[in-house]
This record gives sequence, structure tokens and C-alpha cells, in this order.
Amino acid sequence: MHLVIFDVDGTLTQTFYSGDNCFLKALSRFIEVEKDYPYWKECEHPTDEAVFHHMFRKITGDDPKEDDRSKMQDQFIVELMHKYRHTPGFFDEIPGAARFIKELRSEPDTIVGVATGGWEKVARFKLELAGIDVNDIELIGCDLHHDKPSFTQALIDKIAGSKTISRITYIGDSLYDYETTQKLGINFIGIDFLQRGHLNHLTFCPVYTDYREVRLG
Repeated sequence: MHLVIFDVDGTLTQTFYSGDNCFLKALSRFIEVEKDYPYWKECEHPTDEAVFHHMFRKITGDDPKEDDRSKMQDQFIVELMHKYRHTPGFFDEIPGAARFIKELRSEPDTIVGVATGGWEKVARFKLELAGIDVNDIELIGCDLHHDKPSFTQALIDKIAGSKTISRITYIGDSLYDYETTQKLGINFIGIDFLQRGHLNHLTFCPVYTDYREVRLG
């Protein structure tokens, strides 16, 4: 079986972090944050959990409790819904993403999974707004792991527990995604919808603008 794993932000949906201040706005509702301070640049891993943990500890001096995390996730979704009402295009799918996943799911020798640096609850919300159905797809977020290699491996292990996997491909939009695949020894396909060219130096990995062009090989 060929396991194809997708990232979410910038890969399946147009929820690019460079244009999103919802995370910071959500946290500012119950903690005094410096709104222009780039907290995420201090984090080794650019995942919701890692950034939240770092910011919470930096500002309060304490590690966040489960109630703090739950409150943050709920407020994050509130802010995202507010953004959706005012900037609906921000949550559009990367062209062809929903169709591509549907086609993969119809292939008997292919399994689809999602491993995202967002919290699972938030990721599912974004995918729903984008019109991408992942209800019957294994999806794992950063809830239990700060770093993408760990939760991506957790997803692989879970699926491999019931299926025989012969090949794995991860589809992502960032160098962090690529570095994850190198650590895990799996294939990488890049998505560069904004055509920033940040993956162009990966000459041995295919990079596509959107899913109307993607070929798994």
C-alpha cells in the first residue's frame, strides 16, 4: 500500500501563516502579549503546540495546563471564524486538493492520512471551511507532540498497525515539511501555490503549484 500524507496549512488550504494573526489575537484575549513580537521565531518547531507552549511560558513563567490549552483552541476557532466571515478566500482549498484526495481514496492500493502542525480540532475546522472531507481519514495534529517528525511517525505507526505499507509520500509546502521527510526517510512532494520559489533548490523532489498538476509517480 502507498501511504500519502498531507500537511494542511498552505498544502491543502490557503491558510498561510504569513497572512494570519488569529493565533496571536486568540492568545491576547487572556494573556498580555506583545502583538508585534515574533515569538514563533524563537521556537525550534513551528507547530501550534510548540509556539503556544513557548509563548505561554515566556509571558506567564508557567507551563500551560490542559484548561489553558482548551481555552486557547476554542478562542483560536472563534478568531478563525471571524476571519472567515471577513476574508473568506483565506480558507479556500489549494486548487484541486479536494478532488485529488477523493481520487486517491478511490484507489485500492492507496491510503490517505493527514499530519499537520496545527492542533487537530483547529485543523479539522479549517478543512471543513475549505470543503475538504477528512471525516474517514486518519488525521493527527501537534496535540501530543511539539515536533512534526514525532507526530508524523505516530500517524505512520498507527496506520501500519493494520495495513502493510510499502511506500510513503508526504505532501507539504515548507522546508520544515521537507526536513521531516528526510528524518523519517520518506518521499516528499512540494506545493508552492504562492510561487515563492522556496522549494526550488530541492531539484530531486517534485514541486507543484497546485493539485491540477500533481503526479505521484
